Amino acid sequence: MSARPTYTKKDKNHNALVKELRQVGYTVVDVANLPGRALDIFVGGYDHTTSAWAWVQVEIKESRKARFTESERAYFCELGITDPWICRDNVAVIAAVTAEDVLRWFGATI
Repeated sequence: MSARPTYTKKDKNHNALVKELRQVGYTVVDVANLPGRALDIFVGGYDHTTSAWAWVQVEIKESRKARFTESERAYFCELGITDPWICRDNVAVIAAVTAEDVLRWFGATI
């Protein structure tokens, strides 16, 4: 299985999405440039659906039409995720275009 390339290019909306999440109080760990299996960011915050602190791993895309890399698809498949745009079940991994997409996972809004 192929690993994340040594040097990756962040999506154009990456920094703005991270900034917006931090501005509304969420913890963001940016791992986009790390080699390996990680997606772009980890977001921690209060989960309104479970009333507890939670973390979600996020793959940032510029649009919902953007393609996932082979490595990303393999990672989602390994986790049993068939649609990362709507994933909630028992796996805290999603794809997002906006901060609102991430906050929706937490049951929150901006």
